This record gives sequence, structure tokens and C-alpha cells, in this order.
Amino acid sequence: MTDPSTLRPAGRFFGALAAVAVTLGAADASAGGLEFPDLGTVAIGRGTAFVAKADTPLAFHYNPAGLSKQRRGSILLSANLVQLSVSYTRSGSDRCLILDDMGNCAGGFDPALDYSMTRGVDADGNPFFDPSATAPYEQVSFSGIGPAPVFVANWTGIGKAKGLSLSFGLLPPSSFGTPKYPNDGPQRYMLRQAHILALFPGVGIAYNVNRYFQIGAVFLSGMTFVEVEQAARLSVNPNNGLTRNEDLGGDAVFKLKTKDLFIPSGIIGVLSNPADFLEIGASVRLPAKIRARGKVELTAPVSEEQDAEIAGDDTVELRQHFPWVVRAGVRYIHRFFDIEADFVYENWSSLKAFEVDFVTCSSGKGGGLSAKEGEPCTQVMTAGGPVPLDDAKIPKNYRDTYSVRLGSDFALWPGHLTGRVGVFYQTSTFPKNYDTMNLDFPFGGEQVGVGGGLTWRVNQYFDLTAGYQHVFQRTVKVTQGIVQQATNLVDGPDGEPISPGNTVNNGTYEVALNLFGMSFLGRF
Repeated sequence: MTDPSTLRPAGRFFGALAAVAVTLGAADASAGGLEFPDLGTVAIGRGTAFVAKADTPLAFHYNPAGLSKQRRGSILLSANLVQLSVSYTRSGSDRCLILDDMGNCAGGFDPALDYSMTRGVDADGNPFFDPSATAPYEQVSFSGIGPAPVFVANWTGIGKAKGLSLSFGLLPPSSFGTPKYPNDGPQRYMLRQAHILALFPGVGIAYNVNRYFQIGAVFLSGMTFVEVEQAARLSVNPNNGLTRNEDLGGDAVFKLKTKDLFIPSGIIGVLSNPADFLEIGASVRLPAKIRARGKVELTAPVSEEQDAEIAGDDTVELRQHFPWVVRAGVRYIHRFFDIEADFVYENWSSLKAFEVDFVTCSSGKGGGLSAKEGEPCTQVMTAGGPVPLDDAKIPKNYRDTYSVRLGSDFALWPGHLTGRVGVFYQTSTFPKNYDTMNLDFPFGGEQVGVGGGLTWRVNQYFDLTAGYQHVFQRTVKVTQGIVQQATNLVDGPDGEPISPGNTVNNGTYEVALNLFGMSFLGRF
């Protein structure tokens, strides 16, 4: 039986889970950063260089000032599909090469060069060796297709205000919401699966001040529903051989279910036409603050000695802040073609950590079976007694991202058929050593994208558009990862863990994205 006084709360686990839930589920519909490049069929064909052109209702997302360019009435329906492929080969091996006389792991690797786990000593001062040494684990992969539909309706010329436009739109987050990996794979301590539903409805207003200047704004109110599942350890077992630390029978499974029905944000944009051949645009997306509340569910390990259940108040709140996004573009216009160059800056360095808070007990308010006032009400009841779950902050230490986007439309059959091509380059969101890279959001690395598309003007009322973009992400090998198994940890004299769970995010990540789009634009 385990003495609960020797256990640390498993808040690290729930913080890691919060990272998945907040990032996947509540990401605003933005470009770059932790999300895939952008939305909309026309834009992906142009390398997502659209902030200066912005001449369809898709301006709702890129630059609201462009909504004033529309005819009296217009409707855009863009049915996009995202195909995401991820493969992960975790460093090291679950085999121990050298055993001592008692059958416990005694190492068998060069700790300076060939490891993927944290090493130290256990509570008795015995060496705590890394079971992941030498040969890599088997590769795990995920490949799936998810929808990213966009709908915008716009009306220009309200009453006597001929330059005024009003619009309504529905935007998805530019992210992939349903990844699923093997339940027993070596990645299970990062992520087993997630199911995300998110939508950002909003209203827009734009005004054509004169032929040289337009302004616009969009007001968004997002909502998201998130279920995320991840494996964890209720305790580590250094005296039983380190391979036990990842024995399936000792895995607990936690599921987090949260929702946030009000995530306010907005976009402000301006356009200027100083000459017939030149157009300049800029827009700013406001930061979004997320407060998602939900419940925690626990499936206990198969091992009877680690039987456990959630007790007390199982309410959890995820809090996060998403950054400013600034776009600027310049467009050269010719009779038969245009060329646009955009620059996009995203303030992801403001995202230092993900936060997860559990309910704190107060007088007259129920909680865990042994919780006191001011202590966490949420507890895990183990064979050794109740273990409270503390609030947690999981470091991410992201960097600001910068991207350059180039795109061009050109007349293949003037007045009837338009072609387009585009390319972009984007810097990585992760720290320079990629120590926080995780399967929760693997497509935040350094990227290059290429795209193309066609628009067929059926008549003066209808356009049909097809677009495609492939995104190459640089292969990343993480060697200094800090994502560990979520577990209750044995404390040292100073209260710090001396036997941390295994580091699980070291390894090789390969990611590719394909974006397909079909859109219908109607004018009336």
C-alpha cells in the first residue's frame, strides 16, 4: 500500500491535457503559428496572400475592409478539407540491456548521447535509469481528413449609405480537431485521441470611404467542445525494474471534457488604393481569452494495487490567452494578372504556459473526502488514500512567428477562367531546441507551402473555384524534451520530485499537410 504522504499531486498530467484541449479546441481561426496556414479556397491557391486583394467575402477573415468591395449582395460557401499526416518515432527503447543480480535495470546506454528519459535516483538513493535507451520505439502515425468550411453572406449599400457593408460569417479554427493514435503506443502519455468541435460565428461591417480608402471590422464570438484522452501513471515503480514504468497494466486513462461557449475576438482592417495599379492592405486580429470549464474522468489501472477513482468536485477550468496577429500586404495590379506579397506576424511568445485550475474548497462547499478549506477539492482515491490534484502551469515557451506569402492570379481566358499560384514560408513556433514539442500540436514547426487553383466564372452571378496547397514541415528530432509521463511523484527533502516520470517527447517528428478546397460564390 502506498503512503499518500509520499505522493505529489498529478497536476502535471492535467496541465498537459489542458494544453491539448485549449490549443486544439479553442484556437481562433488564424494563420500560421500553432495552426495550419489559413482558410478559404481562393487564398490557399495564392499561398494565403490575400490581405491586399481581399475582393471576395473571404475578406471577412483576412481583411474586413475588403467587404466593401463586394457587389450589392454576395454569398460565399467554401468547402475545404484538411489532410494531416503525422509520424512519431520515440527515441530509445523499452528494452533494458543490462540487468543487475535482482533483475532490475542497470542501464546499458551512453547517457550523454543516447537517451530519451530523465535520469536520477529513487527515494532510497538507488539509480533511476531510463528504460528508453539505444534502439527506438516502433513508429506511430496518424493520417486523417477533416473539414474546414467557411460561410459568409455580405450586403453592400445599406439604405442611402452606398459605401456601407454588413456581413455575417461562420469560421472554423484553422486546425485539425480529431487526431487518434494507438491506445497502447509509446506516444500514449502525450496523447491517445481528441475529438474537437469548434465554430466562430461573427458579424462584420465595412465602409468605402472613397475610391482610395476602405475600413472594416469583424466581431467574433467563438464556441468549442473538447474531449481529450491521455494515459498517465498514478505512481512510478523504480524498485520493480524501470520497464514497469510503462507497463500497460499500470496505466491510468484520463479523459477531459470541456466547453467554452463565449470566446470573444475580432479583426480590424484597412485598404488603400493610392494608384490604379497599386493596393495596400493591413489587418489585426485581436487576442482571444479562453476560459473552458468541464469535467475529468478517470479509468483506473488494471492492476488492483493501483485501483483509483476521482473523488470530490471533478470540475476543471482551462485558462489561456491567444495572441495578436498582424497582417500587411502590397499588391501590384495588371490588366491580366496581379502579384501580392504579404507579411504576417503572430505574437505567440505571449503564450508562456497552459494553465489548469481545479475547484478550491471553501466553507459550506463540498469537496474531496479529506480536503480542507483552501485545498483542492478534486482528488484521486488510491489504495494508499486520497491524493489532491493541484493547479498546474505547463511551460510552452513559444516564439513569435513570421511568415512571408507570395501569390498571383492570372487570366487564362479573360472574363471566364482565372488561374492562381502561391508560396509561403513560416518560422517555427517552438523553442529553438524544440523541448516542448508535442503531439498535441505537431504542426507548429518551420514550414514551406505551395499552392494553386482555378476559378471559373460561370456567368455574372456565379463563380466556382478549386484550390490546393501542400505544406512541407521540416523534420524535427527532439533530444532535450521536457514532456514527462503524468504521474504522482516521490518528493525529496526540498519538496521537489527526485523520481520524475519518463520523458516522452524525445524523438523524430514528421508532419505534412494537404489542403483541398472547393467554393461557390454567388452575387445578386
